[in-house]
Amino acid sequence: MATDYAYGNNTAWADTGFVGPCTIESQSSEALIHFGPTLPATYGAGPHHHLNPNEVPFYYSGIEKVFVRSANDNVSGITQTCKIVITND
Repeated sequence: MATDYAYGNNTAWADTGFVGPCTIESQSSEALIHFGPTLPATYGAGPHHHLNPNEVPFYYSGIEKVFVRSANDNVSGITQTCKIVITND
């Protein structure tokens, strides 16, 4: 099992570099997680999951790429960063 960290901000989706089954935990702030080859066009569009620190880890059993983005896209000019821990199962 390989454990790594991925970082995202509230301005765009970031590729975590992970594909397929993994366990995901938020470590710093609310994070949005998206799976698949097509990214949502806007912050609120498309399927995604919200993860918060101290929640039960999220287990992804699919085969798609994993993307991350920080929450709080409601203040112009402010960038927020999130950090997630991904364990490749």
